[in-house]
Amino acid sequence: MEQIRRLAEWEVVEVAGDNGAVRYEVASKSRSNQRGPVTCTLDGALMVNVACHCQMLECDGIPCAHIFTILRSLNLNIIPPCCMSARWTMHVKSTFPSDGGCNTQEYSEQMERYRGLRNRGNLVLFKASRTAGGDREGVAFL
Repeated sequence: MEQIRRLAEWEVVEVAGDNGAVRYEVASKSRSNQRGPVTCTLDGALMVNVACHCQMLECDGIPCAHIFTILRSLNLNIIPPCCMSARWTMHVKSTFPSDGGCNTQEYSEQMERYRGLRNRGNLVLFKASRTAGGDREGVAFL
């Protein structure tokens, strides 16, 4: 939310085409020495890639105020998929399959049993890997 609030501090001051990409120069409204490029690849009206000089999107997985400034200048009402990490969407892959029928207490107990089994299994597999034929013996054991 903070980055959306900060978008009022920035404006697009220059737009240039660059080998199929569009390079926007964003500048601070209050500090004239603060500016930087945001490069976007567009497919028609769809933004397919974006990179900002601050690299907040790459580092934190959150679009920065500079990117939101570009979205505002393009009159986009939605955040494009290239600005969202898959882990924050409904399309993220679940770590474990859900049986849908257990409560939190049962799930916690199940996960505790799973961790114990996993740790013992890892130890068996590690010991089996020490010998040439141990991998087959380890798999047969499991």
